[in-house]
Amino acid sequence: MPDAAASPGPSGMRARVRWAVGMLGIACLFWGLSFPLMQFAMEAFARVARAHGGERAAADADLAMRGMLNGWRFAIAAACYAAFSLRHQISLNRRDALAGVTVGLFFSGGIFLQLAGLRYTLPSLSSMLTSLVVVFTPFAQALLWKQRVSRALWIATVIALAGIAVLAMPNPAAVAENTVAVAPPWPLAGELLTVGCAVLFTGQILALDRLGAGADPWRLTFAMFVATAVSSFALAVLLGGGWLFHADVLLSLVRDPSFLWSMIAMILLSSVLAFHLMNAWQPAVVPAVAAIVYCLEPVFATGWSVALRTETATAITLVGGALVLLAVVLATRASATKNG
Repeated sequence: MPDAAASPGPSGMRARVRWAVGMLGIACLFWGLSFPLMQFAMEAFARVARAHGGERAAADADLAMRGMLNGWRFAIAAACYAAFSLRHQISLNRRDALAGVTVGLFFSGGIFLQLAGLRYTLPSLSSMLTSLVVVFTPFAQALLWKQRVSRALWIATVIALAGIAVLAMPNPAAVAENTVAVAPPWPLAGELLTVGCAVLFTGQILALDRLGAGADPWRLTFAMFVATAVSSFALAVLLGGGWLFHADVLLSLVRDPSFLWSMIAMILLSSVLAFHLMNAWQPAVVPAVAAIVYCLEPVFATGWSVALRTETATAITLVGGALVLLAVVLATRASATKNG
């Protein structure tokens, strides 16, 4: 695999961009898997919490549980990542730590809102709304940094937005036997939470573009995981979830097969592997291209959700997914260099 940190000559620039897009695509594959897995894990967590917390779990502890789930996911991911990248972490410096913490704080807020919204939305809709970063990122790039966004990228953005709009259409036929989303407490609760997630993920993409190019991706990813875990645990405690640290709760979670296999897959594939690929390869393309490539995530999320029977494939998902894929292809061809 080529080194993303290397400085290729003119002849290697196009190959580097293709590698970057491919690696980000693989990251999207595993992020897509996390959408149904997060729902499975939260269902198991809620069962355990109800058994040990009684009315606390039924009343106001749902958000605390979601913060706690993210905390354990990324704390274990940080430990696993440090274990196989120890030689890189020994040289952890202030620049890498600052980059990782900044990216991690944006990410932890976004993943918390995403997980909260998943209580009220299907995995496909959640992933589509998360992909609103494809709209937010070029605007932020142009308005904040006065960077030019090419015409080809704007066309790809419009196509991606059209795909997202199709996929977000009302689709009651998508409900399946393992669907776990529930009715929201107020209209569009899940959708609004997920849009807020997309705003924070846009900040993550822009922060990574600014800070990631000069940072070691191994150390940046480790610092990002640690920052996400710490902030998620802190949020859970602030929301009244301190009781979720009790040994009997944690032991019951470990013994729950659904929780265990969901967490293992999310930690190893959707966290350790996927975020290393993101942090190593996103700096090789402009933020607008990265945001459009990330539109693959909802396509994969829908595919995984159908495979795991949390929803059913319909014409809406197929047409919307095809438009998103077209946008990714156009964006890849539109930018062969960092300056696209």
